[in-house]
Order: sequence, then C-alpha cells, then structure tokens
Amino acid sequence: MLKLTTEPFGRLMCVDEPIAELGISTYDRLRDAVKAGDKEMALELIDYVQIEGKGLHDVYCDWTYALLTWIADNYGEEKPPEVLRYCKGKTSVAFYGQLKNLKTIKHEEEKHL
Repeated sequence: MLKLTTEPFGRLMCVDEPIAELGISTYDRLRDAVKAGDKEMALELIDYVQIEGKGLHDVYCDWTYALLTWIADNYGEEKPPEVLRYCKGKTSVAFYGQLKNLKTIKHEEEKHL
C-alpha cells in the first residue's frame, strides 16, 4: 500500500513503496482510490499529482527561458517575440482542432432528441 508522508523533508512524498508497485503511476493509483471509494487516499493523491508534476513544469520553464535568452543573445532582441508568436500559432491550431471536436453531455443528449 502506498504511503504518502511529509517526513523527513517537509514535502509530500511516497515512502515504503513495495518494489512490485514502483511502476504504477500516480494517476492510476488515483483512479483506483476513487473506484474503491477511498476518499482520503484519493484526496492525498490529488495533492501529490500536483507536486509530482511541478518539477517537470519548472524544468520546461527554465529551459524555455534559457532558449529565448540564447536566441536574443545570438540573433537579436527582436527574435524571441517572433519565436513566441510562431509557436503560439502552431500550438493553437492543434489545441483548437482538438477542442472543436469535444462533445458535451448536453450536446450528446440534444443529438438524440
């Protein structure tokens, strides 16, 4: 059984995890806790998922900052805004393409009327 604790480092972390459970994602554990009705574990895992993802988020933020700094230093201060506009355009097309295909429960109910 997964154990979450703030000891000894003062931040939430997994401890005493059996070797057989090392490859189980926090998301899968959260789904299992919800299905089992283990509200307390589910709430702890929700908090842990946020902590677990923060490190990766911070790495990508630092990486982006370093990349934009390098572009500005090597190609001029006017280039980072161009790069950001280009990337925003590319990612927006993909995001909105997926978003327009989403269906709501209300939409599905109206379709069957």
